[in-house]
Amino acid sequence: MGNMEKFIDTVFGPIAKYMNKSPFFRSLTDSFIRMTPITLGASILMIIGFFPITAWQTWIKAVGIYDDFIAVQNATINALGLFLAFTFAYCFVKLNAPKYNP
Repeated sequence: MGNMEKFIDTVFGPIAKYMNKSPFFRSLTDSFIRMTPITLGASILMIIGFFPITAWQTWIKAVGIYDDFIAVQNATINALGLFLAFTFAYCFVKLNAPKYNP
């Protein structure tokens, strides 16, 4: 195990330090962290809507909310890209604003 840790430290250590110092990767990390609540909320709704039990699926379709779950799934996936773009831009400017605007 010690050899594996030493290998990981020597190979991936400098890469991790570079990525931690880079404002691009820090902004990307921050923006993905800000997306986590939306992703978790949507995944809970998807688990409820697409639970793999035939009786549940039949009941959801009979009640008529199956299409709503599909709409929530599509809207969430589509909105995540837009949210990521704006959040990344916000985090990037927030990190770099003191450098360019004293």
